[in-house]
Formats: sequence, C-alpha cells, structure tokens
Amino acid sequence: MSLHKEHSEIPIAISSLLTIPAIIALPRIAKGLNMSSYEAGSWFGGCVDSTGAVIASANAFGGAETISSSAVVKMAQNALIAPLSVIVTLFVVRYPKHFHLENEKTKLKATKVKVPTTLDNINLLWSRFPKFVIGFVVSAIFYNTVVPLDERQLCKNFAFVVSEWFSTCSFVSIGMSLRLRTLVHKLSHLTKLIFFYILVQTVDIIITGGFAKAAFSL
Repeated sequence: MSLHKEHSEIPIAISSLLTIPAIIALPRIAKGLNMSSYEAGSWFGGCVDSTGAVIASANAFGGAETISSSAVVKMAQNALIAPLSVIVTLFVVRYPKHFHLENEKTKLKATKVKVPTTLDNINLLWSRFPKFVIGFVVSAIFYNTVVPLDERQLCKNFAFVVSEWFSTCSFVSIGMSLRLRTLVHKLSHLTKLIFFYILVQTVDIIITGGFAKAAFSL
C-alpha cells in the first residue's frame, strides 16, 4: 500500500506550475465580473491550491477584506484535510479490492506473512494523517491565547515569512528530485495528468466562483 515517491512528486510539481497562471488570471476575471472583495477572496481561497498563492491572488485583486476572506476560507480548507484524509484511508483499508490491493492481501496469506491487524490499520491511519494539521491547530491556539494583542501583527508577519521560506524550500526540493529523463519516457502519462488536472481545476474554479457569488448575494 506504499505510494512510490515519484507518484506524489509529479502531481505536486504539476499543481505548483499550473497555479501560476491562476494567480495572474483569477484577479483579472474577478474584477471583470465585478466581484466584491469578500466574493473574490472566498473564490481565491476555495480554488487556488497553496496558501501563498491564495494570498498572492488576493493581493493582486487588492483590499484587506479580500486577503482576510481568502485566508479564512483557505485555513478552513486546510483544517478539513485531516478528517478527509482519515476517511479516505479508512475506505482504502475497508475496501482494498477497489484499489487493487486485494491481490496483495492474497499474496500475504499465501506466503504466511502476517495479515494486517487492527493495530496495523491504526498505524497506517497515523502514517497517512497530515501532521501539519496538528501544527496548524497548536499554532492557532498559541497565537490566540499566549501572544499579546499588541505583538500579534508582528508575530503574524514573521510567521508568514518563515512559512513561505519553508514552502519555497519544499518545492525546490521536489523539483530537484524529479528526473526529467524519466518524465520524457512517461510523456503520455504526464500529458494525461496535466489534462485531468486542468479539467478538474476548471470545474473547481467555476463551481467555487458560483458558490462565492451566491453566498454573498443572498
């Protein structure tokens, strides 16, 4: 049930590269549609991938309300990653045949290797659980209970700069680990990934824009 490292790096790289046009295009489209600051911010927060890209889109549109609303939506989205990840992992463990894992269990039984137990499944859930969500919750509690009110803006600015450095380093690391020769050999597979990403992202942009417009028009 292990995921090959390359299988996760390629989608992340595609997502990172194709987010750049969204940062440029979405604020222009929002202005063309005469969206309010809250509508545009909610739209960016809901359909732009990374938090840094969300803030960049909101800055391009302009307005403190745009930045705050986009950040709130994105933070809520990030917080929901944890329970959704657990649900998906539970589904994979409960119905392995839908993910071509039934053969692996059969092989384990045939070779008299220990079949995964409940404890193994719990360990699997923990290994798949996005740990950054724990840091997200702890940071939010610490920020709102320990940091003095007059120092919160300074703390927030510092935390944002540090987080962007870590984010940049992670994407640089992903880029350095990708093997272009391997990608050339898998050009057909890569083309399909890009096509489906663009298709799904387009649907996401349209639906999220509709919800954002409706939410603040009622």
